[in-house]
Amino acid sequence: MARLIPENSGAIRSRVIKQTGPRTARGKAASSRNALKNGLRSTEIVIPGENPRAFNDLLQDIRGDLDPVGPVEAELVDHIVSCMWRLRRARHIEMSIYHFECAEQVRRAEEYEMVPVTDRTATGRQYRAGAGAIETLLRYETKFERSLDRAMDRLKELQSARIADLEPIDVSAEIEDTSR
Repeated sequence: MARLIPENSGAIRSRVIKQTGPRTARGKAASSRNALKNGLRSTEIVIPGENPRAFNDLLQDIRGDLDPVGPVEAELVDHIVSCMWRLRRARHIEMSIYHFECAEQVRRAEEYEMVPVTDRTATGRQYRAGAGAIETLLRYETKFERSLDRAMDRLKELQSARIADLEPIDVSAEIEDTSR
């Protein structure tokens, strides 16, 4: 690790002060995606390369099915859709890893004239090569599934309570007949 010494600390400070980051709207937009690797932890629900219309279609379908009433239920439905969308993304990434690793195994086998790659050996080699990435994806999938389940359970509780409050109470059986 480099140690700051008096001779170069002033030069470093002056370079840091000059670095103001992106100045144009295009530069700011580009730098805002610098840390975007797979989009699973993105603050944006729909990331570049995904179809915003498909997300909006999913959102409208789920809103239609779950029929939220009020801002709390609507927020829960939005969270449910977000989890579903991110689960789809994770599954897409998993398949991309699989296809990439299989193609890479076939390329290597042909390049080095190795044993012919069958579906079984490609799958085994792919799993070994991409195991770390797949484990990470599985952790994200588990996180999103749990969050989705919790939001669905909470939405059901709220809707059941709301429906129970709206049901008419039959008070005729409780009133005594005083006309006799």
